[in-house]
Amino acid sequence: VIPGAPRPGASFYACVHRLASKNKAKDTAGVSEYTVRVPIKTQLLATMKSNNYLLNALTAMEAEDKGGRLGIQVDLDECLVES
Repeated sequence: VIPGAPRPGASFYACVHRLASKNKAKDTAGVSEYTVRVPIKTQLLATMKSNNYLLNALTAMEAEDKGGRLGIQVDLDECLVES
């Protein structure tokens, strides 16, 4: 172990950017997002490059039904997973 080096474990990364919109009232209201129950990707889909975006589309559709936009996937243990 190297002193000061990151330790292995769970990590969370978020990319935040300014939303370019002409509706200033909506911009200051913030963003709501919701967790969804769409199954997570299988190991095959997670390691293979494909153009299959069905799970992403289902995630966004369920989030939109709840009032969100893109959705946040969680596993059966309620842990955040990559969407």
